[in-house]
Amino acid sequence: MVIPKLVHIHTPGEPVQENVVPASCTVDGSYDEVVYCTACQEEISRETKTIKAPGHELSLVAEVPATATKDGVKSHYACANCEKLFADAEGTQEVTPESLVILAEFVRGDVNKDGIFDSTDVTVLQRVLVEYEVPSYNAVAADVDLDGEVDAIDVTLMQRVLANMTTWDAWDAKHPA
Repeated sequence: MVIPKLVHIHTPGEPVQENVVPASCTVDGSYDEVVYCTACQEEISRETKTIKAPGHELSLVAEVPATATKDGVKSHYACANCEKLFADAEGTQEVTPESLVILAEFVRGDVNKDGIFDSTDVTVLQRVLVEYEVPSYNAVAADVDLDGEVDAIDVTLMQRVLANMTTWDAWDAKHPA
């Protein structure tokens, strides 16, 4: 006597997501939607689905002006999802945090950042140049000859300006950048 083989009819379960690749703001993601039989756990179907990229969720970040002692920040747009920064409302011109900095206003030669240029600034710069420990100093204000380097020439020029032997304007006229 032969016993006939029982025919199993799959009973589909609820679809589950597998192999999920999340979407970023600008790149679609995907996942496999898989249905398994509730009785035998065999895979019945598998379909790859797309997760659409939502785009950037941009909000305007207002400009924070620089002060005499603190850097400011240029107006820009920030994405709430990916935290990228953009120069434009469309999110096409990505920028770095460094490119958004508005340098603090400063007094030329005010190395110690007290708001005035005097002989103390010369002393602080001399200490910086010989690598003596200095709590902090304004390297931008220290580059008084505007050549991109802080060096002994800056010290000499500061001394000459303090001694009324020259002015910043006279120096700039003779040494254009």
